[in-house]
Amino acid sequence: MQETVALPALIVAFLALAVSGYLAYRQASLMRLSNQLPLLIDLIRELRSTEFLERERFVNSELKGYDPGLGYADLPEEAADNLQHVKSLFDSIGALVAFKVIDERAAISIFGFRAKRAWASMQPFVEVERGKRAGNYGPYFEHFVCLIEETPPEKITKDLRLRRLPASVSKPREERRPVDLAQPNHAAARGRPDTPPPADF
Repeated sequence: MQETVALPALIVAFLALAVSGYLAYRQASLMRLSNQLPLLIDLIRELRSTEFLERERFVNSELKGYDPGLGYADLPEEAADNLQHVKSLFDSIGALVAFKVIDERAAISIFGFRAKRAWASMQPFVEVERGKRAGNYGPYFEHFVCLIEETPPEKITKDLRLRRLPASVSKPREERRPVDLAQPNHAAARGRPDTPPPADF
């Protein structure tokens, strides 16, 4: 009889422990998310700023016109300033990911494409600068790009099963036939608008 009574009590105690453990995990996850949110919003705001977009455009389109052998420090002031600014922001994102301050998958999904593109543009300069400094230059940026290579943004969005709208198919515009006003039967030549044909009921 005692064993019969003890078994339900044990099951109830186990369920209570499982539920409390889940709630604790859920609360910790929500707290972590609430801590990440301000950082993500600040980073998104910075990457969307006019100043950063201009610097990023310079790095991706004009930096290739400079000699990578100059590294960073020996570049002209404008080029060096733009490279350093873009590198520092993505380096900071990489550091936040490495120390698990922000979620890795969220960072890759939001910033991955632009980080990978910027790294491709400045990698030769970073490597030369590392040789000059005999130390690390942009290590977290490179780490972040490695993570992006391992888990591309498109894989993350696919895993999230984001919904898509049907693809729009653009129809070719109908060619308008030239109007020959010399034709006596044409309505415009008769000075009155065309009348629509009677409705077919």
